[in-house]
Amino acid sequence: MGKETKDVESVGIEEYPTPKASIVAFIFSLGLVLTVGSFVQLYAFLPGLYITEWLLILGPPLILLMRKGADIKKSLSLQRLTVRHVLLGVLGGLGVYFLMLGAFLLMTSIMGAYPEVSAIIEAFPTTWLGFVPWVLGMGFSAGFCEEILFRGFIQNGLDRRWGQVKAVTITAILFAVFHVDPWRGPGILLFGFLVGYLLIRTGSLFTSMAFHVAANSLSQVLAFTQTFPTSDVEWALVTILSVLLVSITLYLTEKTRS
Repeated sequence: MGKETKDVESVGIEEYPTPKASIVAFIFSLGLVLTVGSFVQLYAFLPGLYITEWLLILGPPLILLMRKGADIKKSLSLQRLTVRHVLLGVLGGLGVYFLMLGAFLLMTSIMGAYPEVSAIIEAFPTTWLGFVPWVLGMGFSAGFCEEILFRGFIQNGLDRRWGQVKAVTITAILFAVFHVDPWRGPGILLFGFLVGYLLIRTGSLFTSMAFHVAANSLSQVLAFTQTFPTSDVEWALVTILSVLLVSITLYLTEKTRS
C-alpha cells in the first residue's frame, strides 16, 4: 500500500502544474499586479517594477511548485540551455518587435493617442548610467519573470492536459489580458503566439526568455536613443527586416529540430 501511494504521488508531481494550477497562478498574479504592483509603481516606478516582476509575478508560480514538491527545472522546461536556443530567441525577439510596434500604431489610429503615464515619463532615464537599471528591469527582469509565469508555468500546465494548440492559444490570450492595454493588445497577442510556439518546438524556456528580453530591450534602447523609424521608406525597410528575421527564426527552429 505504501509503494502504491508513493507511485500515485509521484505521478501527480510529474503532471504538475495542472490547468487548474495555471489558472490559479494567473488570477493570483494578476490580482497582485493590479493592486500592489500598481501602487508601488505609482509611488516609485523603477523599484516598483522590480517588486512587481520578482515578487508579484515570479512569486506565485514558484510558491505553487515548491508547495507541490515538483521538480522546478523540469516543470518549467529549464533543463536545456544551449547557445542555439538563446540565439533563436534573440533573433525572433528582435524581429517581432517592429511588427508589434506597427500593430500598436494601427491601434492608435483607431482608438486615438496612447494615454501617457506620468510615473513612467518622470522615471525614464536621461543618462546611460541611469539606463542600465532601467533596461535590466524593463528588459531582463520582465523577460525572465513573465516567461516563468506564462510559458513555463501556465503554458506547460495547459499543455500537459489540453494539448499544444490550446495551450499556446490560451496562454497568448491570457498574456495579452494580463497587460490590460488595448492599444498594445494585438501586438502582445502576436508576441504570445510566437514565443509560445518557440517553447513548444525547442522544449526550452530559455528560448522564450531570450525572445522576451530581446524584444523588450530593443524597445527601450530605441526609446532612449529616439531612433524609431519616421519615414515611409524606413518603415517599409524595418517591416521587411522584421518579417525576414521572424521567418528565419521559424525556419531555423524547424530545421534544427528535425
